Amino acid sequence: MKLSLKEIKESLRIDYDDDDAYLSLLNEAAIEQLKGMTGFDLTKSNSSQAKIVCLAIIHELYKDRSLTTEKAGEKLKPVMQSILIQLSHQAKERSE
Repeated sequence: MKLSLKEIKESLRIDYDDDDAYLSLLNEAAIEQLKGMTGFDLTKSNSSQAKIVCLAIIHELYKDRSLTTEKAGEKLKPVMQSILIQLSHQAKERSE
C-alpha cells in the first residue's frame, strides 16, 4: 500500500496544497528507491517499517531539494547517489 498524501503531509507538517503534485512524485520516487535498494515493494504490502523508510526519503528530498551536500566538497547526497546508481543499473538492464 502506497503512502497517502495525507500521511506524507502529516509527517512533513504541511497544511497547504501547493506542493501536492511534488509530494506525490516524491512518494513514487521513495517507493522506487526502497524497491531498488531492498527488492521490497511497498505497493504490495502495508509494512510500517517500509513506510517509515519511505517517509524518511521523502522528508530528505522535500526539505532540501538540492543534489549536493555542503560536506566533503559538494558530494552528492547519499539518497540522490543511490537513486542515480539504481537508474544507471535499470538503464543497463534495458539496453541488454
